[in-house]
Amino acid sequence: MLINGRKVVKKFLKLLLLIIAVCVLYLLLICVFHEQCKDITRKYIFHTVKENQEVLREAVEQITEADEQYITSKTYPEVGIWHEELNCNSLTQAFKKLNLFFVCNNIDSSQAGNIEFLPKIGRSLFINGNLFESNTFIMCGFYYSEEDIPVDVFYTNEECEEVFDGKWSFMGEYHYQTEQIGPNWWYYEVEETTYPVKERR
Repeated sequence: MLINGRKVVKKFLKLLLLIIAVCVLYLLLICVFHEQCKDITRKYIFHTVKENQEVLREAVEQITEADEQYITSKTYPEVGIWHEELNCNSLTQAFKKLNLFFVCNNIDSSQAGNIEFLPKIGRSLFINGNLFESNTFIMCGFYYSEEDIPVDVFYTNEECEEVFDGKWSFMGEYHYQTEQIGPNWWYYEVEETTYPVKERR
């Protein structure tokens, strides 16, 4: 029994070390190749938005009529309403076809009316840092711009330059860029850096 127990422990330790090695390798790849990751994500978003224009057009109509600010995938229900609860066929199709994480409806809540779409592939990508140092994340998505103008959907929800640097509250700063995909549709990319805890004043 003792020998079998040792074998189980050894197997467990080997598996644990393998998992740790894979995680470390993944983080190293992200740190080294995050520019390539961003480029792949950008191309994916451009392609899927262009390929699903009809579904997205109908989804925008349904989102506007639904009058819900946050519409989410099943994996993120605590922030808003799950998209299937709205019984909107095109919206559900958009979530599935574009593999969306959440949608944020800012049509009526800002002067630069927009609807932000965050695909799961574009969710915050951790680059470096820890609780006591600066943390850097990258997030990529797209949005519908009612006036067909560039909008800062990350923080201000106002018209903006296509590339700029800004600050968000006392928490940190961010580099933002946006690029038109087609009429009323824009890609956005934000690299956010949170300040160390001791500097958040």
